[in-house]
Amino acid sequence: MSAHTIESLKAYAESLRSYISRENPDLASLAYTLSERRKRHSVACITTASEIAGLQTAISATIRPCNITPSSKPVVLAFSGQSKQTVGLSKTLYKSIPRLRHYIEECERILVTFGCPSIIPAIFQTPIITDPVLLQTGTMAVQYASAKCWMDAGIRPACLIGHSFGELTALAVSGVLSIEDALKLVAKRAQLMATKWGPERGTMLAIFAPIAVVTRIVKAVGSNNLEIACFNAANSQVVVGTQAAVADTENLLATDPSFKGVKSQRVDVTHGFHSAFTEPIRSDLAQSLKSLTFKEAFIPIEPCTQAHTSSITAEHVVSHVRQPVYFVDAVQRIEKRLGGCIWLEAGFDSSIIPMVKRASAKSEIHSFYSIKTASAVHPTEVLSQSTAELWKEGIDVTPWAFLSPSDAGVEPIWLPPYQFQRSKAWLGELQLYKIFVKCLLTWYLHRYREH
Repeated sequence: MSAHTIESLKAYAESLRSYISRENPDLASLAYTLSERRKRHSVACITTASEIAGLQTAISATIRPCNITPSSKPVVLAFSGQSKQTVGLSKTLYKSIPRLRHYIEECERILVTFGCPSIIPAIFQTPIITDPVLLQTGTMAVQYASAKCWMDAGIRPACLIGHSFGELTALAVSGVLSIEDALKLVAKRAQLMATKWGPERGTMLAIFAPIAVVTRIVKAVGSNNLEIACFNAANSQVVVGTQAAVADTENLLATDPSFKGVKSQRVDVTHGFHSAFTEPIRSDLAQSLKSLTFKEAFIPIEPCTQAHTSSITAEHVVSHVRQPVYFVDAVQRIEKRLGGCIWLEAGFDSSIIPMVKRASAKSEIHSFYSIKTASAVHPTEVLSQSTAELWKEGIDVTPWAFLSPSDAGVEPIWLPPYQFQRSKAWLGELQLYKIFVKCLLTWYLHRYREH
């Protein structure tokens, strides 16, 4: 609910509460009418509810209005890397949000024409996905669908950033590649991983220490067996090596006094990306890219390279497979260029937003929004709450469920009208208007009698 003044907002809350008690309207259609068919004023009461009784309780309590002004912070959409061996999309979200389902099914149709396996229902499963083609194309489809929903909802990204695999999805969203070409790229890349990768897949280990310390660890273990794959933050790097080398690293951290207090954690990935392990697939990948069309981005994208790259080409994609991820550098370049930003996850249940926060030089000037649905009893409420928080930031965004109202089964309904506050000035103006009308009628009657 919103109004021009606090008094009008409180009056409208009372009017709406009374109406709900009498009519018991459909909650979804009521929410749709309030959010999409009413003007959004600067004084608002924002709440979420899953049933009419909950809404009545919320608006019967003391109204806590917030003042909303258009946000001056640009929005950055962030795409995660492959940080797990499942896609893990909530089936509830898929069924409840027609627009999300539309984009995922679009990707499904494209993949089937390529001869790829169907990503549905694999994108919902909790056991690990062993087929890299299925895992990676499913991950891209969900990230792409999420980004497109945010943009359809009104988000106008000032920039895109993707960590490792996420940069490939960002290529599709930015317009560098069509979604057809992006899916073709990912499917081919995954097929090469399945058929051309060497016998040692590689193991990745996150080490929470500065670069200088991690460099010493790599030297101690042996740089022929271990290398830095990701520069994620000032005190967070990822190394990649053989399974034996990573085990030696963990043992070194546990026993060497000079590394006392340095913590580490294995990364849940299928392969050791951004390392020498990728060499067997690079030549075939480069050959496959000749059939793709690379265009100028219509949404700026910040690649995770050591220095800014203004143009993304096939050569960049081949290099992307092998070279380290300079995530902290990319985040801080965006920060330097745009200032305080709203960082919004494109996708679900990843670590990308906490990673952005750790990588930023001045986290206090930013706003951070992860979309965590995995442990939620009602995943749709997570999206509702995220939308509400963006409203409070001054971002005029449509709830995803209302992007396709007819498909979602909602429609505008009658609700009590806006409650104007009749101030003394307003009453005085009304009295003057009545006098004016009376004089005008008298004049017309006089003229009529003369004729």
